[in-house]
Amino acid sequence: MGNPESPRSVESVQQKLDALVVPGKDIGVRNSPKQIRAKQNRLTELGMVGSALSLETGLNVIATGKLFKQGIAEKIIFTTGHTAGDDIRSEAQAMRDLLREVYPEIPDSVIILEEESKSTGGNAEKVSKIIKQHNFERVGIVDVGFHLPDVVMLLRRYGVNVKDEDTFVAEKIVSQEAKDPTLFPLHYNSSSVVEAEITREGIKNIVYIFDRKARILEWVAQKTRK
Repeated sequence: MGNPESPRSVESVQQKLDALVVPGKDIGVRNSPKQIRAKQNRLTELGMVGSALSLETGLNVIATGKLFKQGIAEKIIFTTGHTAGDDIRSEAQAMRDLLREVYPEIPDSVIILEEESKSTGGNAEKVSKIIKQHNFERVGIVDVGFHLPDVVMLLRRYGVNVKDEDTFVAEKIVSQEAKDPTLFPLHYNSSSVVEAEITREGIKNIVYIFDRKARILEWVAQKTRK
């Protein structure tokens, strides 16, 4: 795909997308299930369940809400399952809940949840089936910059025709209304967390050479993220 630092501008939209695909990158990935459960229980008691979301997932949701309100797409597909255990809500549910909180005017009727996958490859496989089931012809992808290329690549390998101009970098979209639009993306992308994630994505790309549809990685995630 094209450079993820150069996302499609909202003004360039010529045809409304059938859906925006939004992967989760959050619960159960950076912490053990036991740690996540403990944190989730404490946050639930405090009435702050939404705070369990990672920064990346939060950015994806906020960016999606902004884009949807501007008329970019007809539907929203939140994808990723119960990565912290079956007794903890799925990442797709967590994203929907945050969208409800921040954008209550967006109806639940436009949201589709994919709650079975536990890795990027699983996201692509399950979402490709949803796209086919609904006869969607054109979809966009919303994700943080370091993760966006992998999502697009895998969706294409599963037969989804994602156009470069239909990809949106979440941190760029969120920063558009900031007083200094360059400040947040600059600090975020130069952080040690993002640098580590970029290294991790590079390692996965080597695996993708042999595991072209990331089925092995999804199998590992299904066995370990529970």
